Amino acid sequence: MHGRRLATTEAVVALATPDSEDALERLTSWAATEGIDLTVRDVGETVTDDDYDSASETLGVTVGGDGAFLEGVRAFAPREIPLLGINTGTLAFLARIRPSETATALDEGGRGRG
Repeated sequence: MHGRRLATTEAVVALATPDSEDALERLTSWAATEGIDLTVRDVGETVTDDDYDSASETLGVTVGGDGAFLEGVRAFAPREIPLLGINTGTLAFLARIRPSETATALDEGGRGRG
């Protein structure tokens, strides 16, 4: 997502693992505060064209570990949707945002600093 400004983000599509309730609550709270539509799918579910409006600025978010992040790459890259990974796993090689940093990371990404 580095350098791509998403200040007009209108929708977020999230892929989340079952053990990521705290981080998902933070993401849900941020989206509600910002007035942004949020769609949440379990990791492994297919992201379809019905999950987002291709005419709007959409951000893909994974909530889980590096496996979830790789699943997000598979789901969002073909649609040219930028991706942010919130880490609730153990390795954090790819998904590097901690749950406590969720709102800050999303705000920074909106400024093109992510």
